[in-house]
Amino acid sequence: MTENRSFAAWLRPLAGFFALAGVLALSACGGGSGSPINVLGPNSSLTVLPGQVSVYPGTSATLTVSAGLPPYQAFSSNSAVLPVVQQVAGNTIVLSPNPIANSTGSPDVNVAVTINDARNQVVVASVTVKPAPLLNAVTITPSGGACGTNLCSGEAGNATVTATLPSGGPAVGRQIRFDVIYGAYGLAATNPSTPLAQTRTVLTDAAGKATVGIQVAANAPTQPAQITATDVAGGQQLTGNFTITNRTATTEITVVPNTATITGAFVNQCSSGFRVDYVVSGGNPPYRVTASAPTAVVIVNPTVFTSGSFFEAITTGICADPLTFTIIDSAGKQTTATLSNTPGTTELPAPIPPPALTITPATIGDASCAGNTFQFVLVGGTAPYNVVTNIPGAIVTPPVIDSSGGTTTVSGLSNSSGLVTVTAVDSTNPKKTASATITCVQTPPSVPPLSITPPSIASSFCTGSTFQFAVSGGTPPYNVVSSTAATGISPATIPASGGTTQITGLQNGSGTTTISVLDAGSPQQKVASTVVCGPTPPPLQVSPASISATTCAADPSTTPPTPAKAFQLVITGGTPPYKVFSSIVGVTITPPTVAASGSATVISTLPEGTTTISIIDSNVPQFTTAATIACAVVVTPPPGP
Repeated sequence: MTENRSFAAWLRPLAGFFALAGVLALSACGGGSGSPINVLGPNSSLTVLPGQVSVYPGTSATLTVSAGLPPYQAFSSNSAVLPVVQQVAGNTIVLSPNPIANSTGSPDVNVAVTINDARNQVVVASVTVKPAPLLNAVTITPSGGACGTNLCSGEAGNATVTATLPSGGPAVGRQIRFDVIYGAYGLAATNPSTPLAQTRTVLTDAAGKATVGIQVAANAPTQPAQITATDVAGGQQLTGNFTITNRTATTEITVVPNTATITGAFVNQCSSGFRVDYVVSGGNPPYRVTASAPTAVVIVNPTVFTSGSFFEAITTGICADPLTFTIIDSAGKQTTATLSNTPGTTELPAPIPPPALTITPATIGDASCAGNTFQFVLVGGTAPYNVVTNIPGAIVTPPVIDSSGGTTTVSGLSNSSGLVTVTAVDSTNPKKTASATITCVQTPPSVPPLSITPPSIASSFCTGSTFQFAVSGGTPPYNVVSSTAATGISPATIPASGGTTQITGLQNGSGTTTISVLDAGSPQQKVASTVVCGPTPPPLQVSPASISATTCAADPSTTPPTPAKAFQLVITGGTPPYKVFSSIVGVTITPPTVAASGSATVISTLPEGTTTISIIDSNVPQFTTAATIACAVVVTPPPGP
């Protein structure tokens, strides 16, 4: 934190120098009249910065226009989402987007802001309006009220921001990054070795709230502080400002309890894993805690950041009578507390021998081993258990079982493996063993693999549709089942290889339904296909649907020559990409394939009369729509008498 303050200290004189230089430069250029300065001159090309920018409802941004010949005019391609003032005051355009709804499945709205100067030069800025998940301010809450709404030196607090969905509900599980901008404080981290950080990323809770802890440095002078909260997915950023107030405690440090005694359970044994909480207050936090016998205790929270908080002492089984904790505050004041971990007086009972080790099943006979997996359960003895076989290349998964009742599998055997011995060894001293056997036999003549056609179907028209599958191979008859209860299967039993069944009752947007087929062989074969039912796509639309214009062709007789008229059609809905066709040969379509919903194509070089522009999407079956462009026929009057 000190480095940040030093940087600001030497930067301020430079900032003042540059400000003075700017004033002198303004006076030298005649800038005192209040007129906007056109640095590049009226004959230079019109520019706008930034050329591309993302903005959020509730948060303003600006575009800066330069060069060209003022005054400037601005126009929005979507004034309902991003209204702009047509007559630009000076050279700054303020962008204040309206809230947007996420009804089309695309969370962003692309808007073109067109700027004209007095010489009809045109430049376009691309603005992406994104839904603003962070609509509220960053809230700073101190842990106590000693400094009012400000944070005292050495005090902790919280910074909170709420994220919402476009529908207004809470955005749960959204990543919010908090960053320290300036001020003598840090963000509470989860790593005990580095308890404070300059940046933290946290997830929003069920109410859409993201909260990070703040810890102010001890003895910090009164100063302003600033923190930012950034939506990681969308990039929106909010800034929170608060004040740190200097407040130094003069009271002595107190620790409760001042002493604690723990007695072990048995003779010659001291406790292990027993916890004692010591509450520290007074003095000038934070407090640093050390132990006189570091190996006899584990200290949790060795730095106590706030008065009234605590550190934990967890015993390790090493006797100490007593162990002394030294607590020092940030002002150098210190106190002590003690912990006595003494052995018990009860004799240790004789150990209970572990039960016998068993493996189940003990035998598996006349098995077809090729491609099959055999499972065994281990009980008793002393875990963990090691499992091995007498067959090289056999696969034991896992080879080590951590607890009684755990399972392992044996695979990788062949039908010629013969008698396979599975041996388990426990961790008892002396060790216990248990064995099981698998007798592998030759399989009957091979059966063709079971298959289903098609292996998968994806459709946006499941409601009212029938899907047919063919089953072959394996051993008929076949039983057919569906993972969706409302599905109708007819027939549910296919009597012969190559037979078919039909599936009905699926609904649009229901997701994945699995169709499983089980044959009558031994061992049985199983195969499955899936039907993925996507949501019904929105209707395909083109805007505008009809255009009427006067002469559309180029007119070289005018001065300057009049270019051919071009018309923009915006395509939405359906399933992109879209193909665009003209009913008349020779019409120029740019581009003829439109990649995304909400994008446009430009139609030009139109003849007189009416031209139909057809659009076909990529859906199955395809959606179509059309727009008409009517270019009026110009009748040249006959020459006079």
